Amino acid sequence: MDTNETKNEIQELMTKSDAVYVSTVLDDGFPLTRAMLNLRDPKKFPGLAGFMKKRRELFFTTNTSLPKTAQIAANPKVCAYFCL
Repeated sequence: MDTNETKNEIQELMTKSDAVYVSTVLDDGFPLTRAMLNLRDPKKFPGLAGFMKKRRELFFTTNTSLPKTAQIAANPKVCAYFCL
């Protein structure tokens, strides 16, 4: 499988996943994983489809008062997991 095929498969997985599982690192060094909305899903978010297709980075929406925002600010090592 070449690089372009791999990129296309990844893009397809990202658009088909119902949710994205995002892990942050807590103060004690342990991960905390939670499900978040997949903004790349064109069925759920058709208005974002064109914008997301042109981007390599991941975008999430959340309330800035939630603990995950402070966790990411303290340690930006974040994992995003897409699955079918």
